[in-house]
Parts: sequence; C-alpha cells; structure tokens
Amino acid sequence: MQHNMAHTKDRYLHTNCLATLANVSSKYRDLNTYTCQKLIGFFSGLTRRHHKIRDKIRLATLKSNDEPEIAHLRVDLEAIEEMIRMFLEIINSCFSHTIQHNAHLVHVMLCQREEFERFREMESFRHILQVNQ
Repeated sequence: MQHNMAHTKDRYLHTNCLATLANVSSKYRDLNTYTCQKLIGFFSGLTRRHHKIRDKIRLATLKSNDEPEIAHLRVDLEAIEEMIRMFLEIINSCFSHTIQHNAHLVHVMLCQREEFERFREMESFRHILQVNQ
C-alpha cells in the first residue's frame, strides 16, 4: 500500500486493501510492534499527503484561477480523506473490540498522537475522533 501511495496511486487498490483490513479489524489480537508501526506509518503517510494537497489547493486558489488544476487536487483530496476515514474506522473497530489485546498498537498510537490530533479540528473527521468523557 505504501508503494502504491508513493508511485502508482491506484485509488481502488487502497480501497480494497483498507476494506480487507476493516473486515478483520475487530479480530486483531496481539499485533506485534513492527505491524503496529507499519500501520501507523501508513497513516502518517496519508496525513502528510493530505496536508500537502490542502496546501497546494490553498496556494493555487490564492495565486491563480486554474480551475482544472484545483478540481483535480480536490478529487485527490477527497480520495485521501476517504482513505483516512476508513483507516480511522479500522482503528476504532480494533479498539472497540480488542483494545485489551493490543497494547503495542495503543503504545504506537500514543507515541504518534499528534498525527491524529491534527484531524480533531477538521469537521469531516471530528465525529470519528470524538473522545467520550
């Protein structure tokens, strides 16, 4: 998935891979540290790409009225946001069902929490990242 994200950018491959992960996410148990780091590393790559595309859209909007370029960037942004949403749902499912069996995932997420906190301010992700108090 990381190679696809960096080079070929096949949206449907990401969707199918994330759907597969989502289907088994409630059964994750005792994920090792390497697997957890790779999962969160993939999420970090998605977030970097998301922020880069948002910045490009802002710059393109300020600099010119190149509507085809901005439209293309918006389509890319929507695809990335959908992948991020799916990934967050996967993590949510894992935590809802098997958090007590995935200490490594909790640890890796706590170490990388700033990646997740950035999305708390965004309206489209707020409902997924909502913390119940």
